[in-house]
Amino acid sequence: MDQAPAPQPTERCAAASLEDLTPCQGPHDAVTVLDGTGNVATGCEHHGTWALASSEGACVEPGSVVGAASRAYAASQAIRQFRSADANA
Repeated sequence: MDQAPAPQPTERCAAASLEDLTPCQGPHDAVTVLDGTGNVATGCEHHGTWALASSEGACVEPGSVVGAASRAYAASQAIRQFRSADANA
């Protein structure tokens, strides 16, 4: 018995950058990123990580996924270090 694949959501989370065409990973409310200028974006863990890494002075707050904020923070620090090293090369 063949079944049609489940439809995939076409919407992306609010933390996804317009330039980043990667799909969301997980719930769209996994983390909340505050960018340091008053802007707030709730997003998936993947896009929350990149938003956090891309914004100086940003912070992350927990959302619907336990541990996602801690993982997003740790991953964003690694991305920042990589970008910093790459910029100095």
